[in-house]
Amino acid sequence: MVMMQGLWTTSISLRELAQEALHSLNWYGAITNWVKSKWTDYARPVYQSVEGFIQLVEKEAFCPKYDGDYLHKKIKEMLGEKWLHETLTNVIIPSFDIRLLQPVIFSTLKAKRDDAKDAPLSEVCIGTSAAPYYLPPHHFEMNSSRGTKKFNLVDGGVAANNPTLLASCEVTKEMSQNKNSPCLNGMDFSKLLVLSLGTGSSKRDEKLEVGNGKSWGLFSWFMGPNNTTPLFDVVLTAMDDMVDIYMSVFFPGFYPPRQLSSHPDSLKYIEASTDNSKKENLENLEKIGNALLKKPVSAVNLESGLYEPLEDRGTYEEALVKFAERLSEERRFRLANSSA
Repeated sequence: MVMMQGLWTTSISLRELAQEALHSLNWYGAITNWVKSKWTDYARPVYQSVEGFIQLVEKEAFCPKYDGDYLHKKIKEMLGEKWLHETLTNVIIPSFDIRLLQPVIFSTLKAKRDDAKDAPLSEVCIGTSAAPYYLPPHHFEMNSSRGTKKFNLVDGGVAANNPTLLASCEVTKEMSQNKNSPCLNGMDFSKLLVLSLGTGSSKRDEKLEVGNGKSWGLFSWFMGPNNTTPLFDVVLTAMDDMVDIYMSVFFPGFYPPRQLSSHPDSLKYIEASTDNSKKENLENLEKIGNALLKKPVSAVNLESGLYEPLEDRGTYEEALVKFAERLSEERRFRLANSSA
């Protein structure tokens, strides 16, 4: 995102700056050099202020919003030297390699079978949390019996913002490899129990309207009305909606009891913001979550993309209790079969 705002704009031609960047392949260098040269010419006595301005431009426009140092430190403190194959529960963690332009799926079961697919858990978690613009991409290398593999990772949400379909596919593949699995006969998605907990969205806010479509340039896609980011909102929401459409096909009984999905879509934009960690907002989100438990179980309407209450399904609180009981029954069934 490039945003031009500052002092003394009457003495600077933004058009000249834009053209300088437009005609240069190295637009970062073009903008930086232009600002340095022009501001030095116009205000040589305050060159130190110009240097401060340059640093501010570089930080705000050309660097991640956060350096990630504190987050990385806490992740490493919490996970220590644990590796992916050591997780107590089998996990599936998506990320995206920007060098290969390819999703990377980290899996406990894959790591147990193949050391080339194992990795320090802290590196995996830092990689899958590296949201573009907000946090820096993460690089690390892994040595295995098959050589060295390099990872250049960003947030897995760019490939699987709603990982429900991915998780279902990965579990199905794992079950097909288990020749003793009781689910192998007539394997289909309806044999899975899926609990999908979303972080919520502001879809009902409907802040975006096309209006004069000819005014939708690069700036408008990144800086929308009321602090929205239209490009991110459109791409991520579209991916979520496509997962809902696919899942409705793969699951003959898409709604409970086989699948329970919670993804509140009536948040205000500020509540759904990726990085609003203010105390009052976190407390408000907790209240929203507690209130959601008392609301009726809902399912997405594939025409509108909005969640609508289901009749005779009870509340989310009741549905979660039933779901937990079902999971417990399934686990006892599996353990009984495996020991037989």
